[in-house]
Amino acid sequence: MNRLNYLIRYLRHILTARHSFGFGVHSPAIYSFVKYVLYEKNSFYVYSEIEKLRRELENDQQKFYLTDFGTGVDRETTIGKVARRSLNNSKYSQLLYRMVRAARPDTILELGTSLGISTAYMAKARPSAQCYTFEGCPQVAKIAAGNFDKLSIKNIEIIQDNIDNSLALFLEKSPALDFVFIDANHTSKALNHYFELIIPKITEKSVVVIDDINWSNDMWKAWEQIRKHPQVVSSLNIFGFGILFFNTEQNKMHYKLIF
Repeated sequence: MNRLNYLIRYLRHILTARHSFGFGVHSPAIYSFVKYVLYEKNSFYVYSEIEKLRRELENDQQKFYLTDFGTGVDRETTIGKVARRSLNNSKYSQLLYRMVRAARPDTILELGTSLGISTAYMAKARPSAQCYTFEGCPQVAKIAAGNFDKLSIKNIEIIQDNIDNSLALFLEKSPALDFVFIDANHTSKALNHYFELIIPKITEKSVVVIDDINWSNDMWKAWEQIRKHPQVVSSLNIFGFGILFFNTEQNKMHYKLIF
């Protein structure tokens, strides 16, 4: 990620987000989402528990070898470095919690577990749901599994494999996908491929969240293509996340919001 380009993208987003705080959002369903989910200020009890674990991970100097299928590079690093550089911040992680809580999904799919903080927020939001999460690096998957044990989370299944090798096979046997969070290989080719694989499992009540849509020109290009897919009814661009809705009872609109 080029930091200067990222900053320019953020400033452009702030200047062009005309529908911030719900004004100009004409769809009642999306307005409700914006008011009661996106801008919800209540602090739920699970926040402190998971954020305590995040702080522990950020200070953990244990070394391990990271296998990164996105870049094709294996390197020695520490848990703390991965936690500080790769995890979604608390603001976006807690938004995932609120989105899952509002959507009430039966099946959650995450592409890109990392250390499991976002996974934990989603699984805690809907304990009755089955949460499947894909992680390519065996050492990262092992650390994430330990984190789920620390948080006493029982409704997560980690699929430790290269997503490119295993996602299609998983989807052949999976039920409908009610909530999907894509935070894996940050290239347009990979993102478009993942989306095309999951779209047959998407229903009108599904919600799909794509992380880092402004990571690069390449990721932005993929977001622009995906939000125009004929099955997508509405979308929200909140800079860090792109959020897709498929309910045909909603107005077909695309919004850019400040979050």
